[in-house]
Amino acid sequence: MFSERTRQIRTTFTDGDCLYYLINDLSNGAGGRSKLLAQIDWLDAYDDFMFGEMDRSKFLRAFF
Repeated sequence: MFSERTRQIRTTFTDGDCLYYLINDLSNGAGGRSKLLAQIDWLDAYDDFMFGEMDRSKFLRAFF
C-alpha cells in the first residue's frame, strides 16, 4: 500500500511522547462540545429543505 520510501520513513518512527489537547472541554469533563453545535439548527433546516426540494421535483416530474 505504501511506497518503498514511505516504508523506510516509517521504520525510523519510534514510540515517544504524544501531546493530547482537549478543545471545547472542561478540565473535569468527559467530552467536549462540538463546534457545529451553534449551527446544528441551521444544518437541520437545510437538510429538511433539500429533502423537500427533492421530493417536490419528483412529484413535478410525475405529473408533467
